[in-house]
Amino acid sequence: MSEDRRLTEEDRVKIGRLLESGTPENQNLAFSLIEETAGQEDVADIFTMNVIIELICLKGAESLEAMVRAGHLIHKKCPETWRVFSEAVVDPELLTSQRCQALVSTIDFVNNRYPSKYLGMDDVSLREFTAISSTAAKILGQFSSDLRLSGLRELTDAVAEILSKHEGALFLDGLTSLSDAAAESLSKHEGKLSLYCVQHLSEAAIASLSKYPGELTTHAKIKGQIKRHVSAEKKQARKAARTGKSALTKEQTVKIRKLLRSKTADNVLTAVELVDASEATKDDISDVLSSSVVSLLVNTWDVTVWNSLAPLLHSCSSVEREFTELASKRLRQRRDGSYKQKQEAEAFVEVFYRDVTEPLVSLAPKIIGNQAGTLTLGLTELSDVAAESLSEHKGDLWLQGLTELSDAAAKHLAKKEPKIKRWEIKLDNLPQSAAKILRDAGHG
Repeated sequence: MSEDRRLTEEDRVKIGRLLESGTPENQNLAFSLIEETAGQEDVADIFTMNVIIELICLKGAESLEAMVRAGHLIHKKCPETWRVFSEAVVDPELLTSQRCQALVSTIDFVNNRYPSKYLGMDDVSLREFTAISSTAAKILGQFSSDLRLSGLRELTDAVAEILSKHEGALFLDGLTSLSDAAAESLSKHEGKLSLYCVQHLSEAAIASLSKYPGELTTHAKIKGQIKRHVSAEKKQARKAARTGKSALTKEQTVKIRKLLRSKTADNVLTAVELVDASEATKDDISDVLSSSVVSLLVNTWDVTVWNSLAPLLHSCSSVEREFTELASKRLRQRRDGSYKQKQEAEAFVEVFYRDVTEPLVSLAPKIIGNQAGTLTLGLTELSDVAAESLSEHKGDLWLQGLTELSDAAAKHLAKKEPKIKRWEIKLDNLPQSAAKILRDAGHG
């Protein structure tokens, strides 16, 4: 209808009464009338602050739907009233769990998406919040989308603990400080975490955030403190593991380290053979595999290089732990990064299970992880050692491209829980004996 048209006073009063009645039938009738006949000025007149607050404060499952529909109509027909509406919904003094959910659902509806509770939103941005309650945090945490709460100026320990369980990226760039307990909770969050405006943290908080497994965005000052803390911890761990025994000369150590720094599988294998031949001690291995060398070798993302290196890692637990922790952290950062980085991470995981050999395969749970999520591999064949490792994967496993599988590998996969579903693997494409083993075990 034309925006010049105005409802009569009688019509506006009637619609207002329908809205204030609190019954779903009357409210739906009011919304239909507004949709069909009301113009911009009508919406401004009908949705006064009192009416908005009445809608906000209604209780019951139907009230959430009414809130969402009201927001959709207001946003569509009257931008100025939408501003009043959105400000009322996030008023800290009136904030309730239901209204928090209503706000998120309204934004979802306005952006023409399906209800978030079914599909999830790509990005929940609520910069208007300067503080949120534990109840509101629990509701927001139900969404697997990125959660932007950059308006927060304070974060209680209880809310930090709740938000740490959020599955998507978490943006808290409005915070300037963080308690030790909050830092410890947030350090357990999996995904991207942004705390860019925090510039002062205690040593305890720095220690907690240094263990953050995903991508952490912080102020340069905090980033430097974390880097120094991690470096100091590595040095301390290496120092604590030293026995004071050494078999390599300085020249031999330099030669072997040079071979490792070349980052080629052949040279790494030669370096490992030299270490074995010289009966090097754990102290020697720690010296040739310095932190900088470990970092270089992780960054090759070359499974053949890692296969060659694995025997040396197994000979020194402190170095093995440093390598696996660094590889796992960097892989997770790629998974949580840009689209290109995610693709690179997926490609690496696929190559890893294609080329991995003993003893590197035993480190797969520490490097790749046994997440409960879906793991998709486009491999056409699977080695026995890779199948044994994948049998421990806690989530769904997609192996639709498999055409070659030994009986030994099939026996390993047969032990997997949850079982591989028929749409995740095409048993008819496998050798008959391997397919039978999987079928008999209830897979496919």
